[in-house]
Amino acid sequence: MDALGNPLRLELTAEQRHDSVVGYEMLNSIGLTQKQVLADWDYDTNRILKLLKEQEAAPVIPSTVEYSENGTKKSTKNGI
Repeated sequence: MDALGNPLRLELTAEQRHDSVVGYEMLNSIGLTQKQVLADWDYDTNRILKLLKEQEAAPVIPSTVEYSENGTKKSTKNGI
C-alpha cells in the first residue's frame, strides 16, 4: 500500500497456490529499498525475509517463529 492505503499491486491466484509463492514474486517486482513491508504470517518465510534484507526493507510481519541472530528460523514459539 502507498501512504494513502492504496494497493501497489493486486494479483488473483488459484485457490491452491500458496500466498508466499506469489508474495515473493510480487515483492521481488516492487522497489522496496528503505520501505516497510506489512504482511500477514503467510509471508514469514526465509526466502521472503532474505529478499527484504537484501533490499534493505523492514519486515512488519507477525511471526510464530523465533529467529537466530543471522535471521534464520530456530524454533516455533508454541513448541511445535
